[in-house]
Amino acid sequence: MGHSMLSHFIQVRCLSPDQEITVQDIMSRVFYRLHGAIASLHTSDVGVSFPNHTFMSVGDVLRVHGSKDALTRLLDGGWLFRLEDYTLSSGIMSVPEQVKYRCVSRARAKSSAPRLRRRLMRRHNLSELEAKRLIPDSIEKRLNLPSILVCSKTTSTPSYPIFIKHGPLLSSPVPGSFSGYGLSSEATVPWF
Repeated sequence: MGHSMLSHFIQVRCLSPDQEITVQDIMSRVFYRLHGAIASLHTSDVGVSFPNHTFMSVGDVLRVHGSKDALTRLLDGGWLFRLEDYTLSSGIMSVPEQVKYRCVSRARAKSSAPRLRRRLMRRHNLSELEAKRLIPDSIEKRLNLPSILVCSKTTSTPSYPIFIKHGPLLSSPVPGSFSGYGLSSEATVPWF
């Protein structure tokens, strides 16, 4: 997929209209809805970026990158429906002329306690209780990266964090495909 496939973007700013709901809550809902919309379109040519990210926060702005056609299909699907009071959307805009590029990917902790316990139980025929004693939850290493809590499909409660890693700025785009979350371990998005 060439850079021309990412010629346009939609910028969504998340707002916190009251004390009851935080910008992070809104971002989680927007991101979850976008994930559903990308999945329903069966597309791998829509990427995301978080231009206001900090060391520990993805910030209040989500940019969705793609071709004008892909972004039109996304908007036609109504993924921001009922979030209008909590977001400001730019509509579809052209990417500026002078931009850098960067990879925005999902990062995963290598030390998942439940995963390590299951492997230990399998390899050494241990009970869950024995495995939990040998591998306590405290071994989990939290990534020092911004994250978004993604809600479970069956409940409305936040269930797991998606850690977001921003790669170095590049002067040329790198082609590739994007996941259902709009993230990629190789493809870059325009950064401006």
